[in-house]
Amino acid sequence: SLIIDDIQDGSKVRRGGPTCHEAHGLSVAINAGTAAYFHAINVIEVLTPGLSAEVRLEIYQLYFVAMRAGHCGQGLDIQGLSHLMPKAIEAGDSCNELELAVLRTHRLKSGVPAGCLARMGAVLGGATTDQKREISRYFE
Repeated sequence: SLIIDDIQDGSKVRRGGPTCHEAHGLSVAINAGTAAYFHAINVIEVLTPGLSAEVRLEIYQLYFVAMRAGHCGQGLDIQGLSHLMPKAIEAGDSCNELELAVLRTHRLKSGVPAGCLARMGAVLGGATTDQKREISRYFE
């Protein structure tokens, strides 16, 4: 949830307006941000009432892969990259390790969730296993 991300990053503005925690306080924002994680399951239930148990399970599994990846990426983002900077400075460039850490963080925070959402669409559209894999790779 971007609400939680804004709290953790100390952001004051989101898309030109005050962040949720700035507008409504930290407690309300934490509760709203956490509730957003679970609200998605309700949306899936309402929008897809006729899904088979097998398809529903695949959608849920993808949702939780996206959630875990996003949280891991956020953890890496919070950790920051300062521990890699001395080596990059010593090498005189961004060094491979630093570049890989940036890519890993953003892949987990954004790429994997986007790939999972695309794959959910493919699942709902009746795609083959190969099609689901490829659309997930493309968006990741």
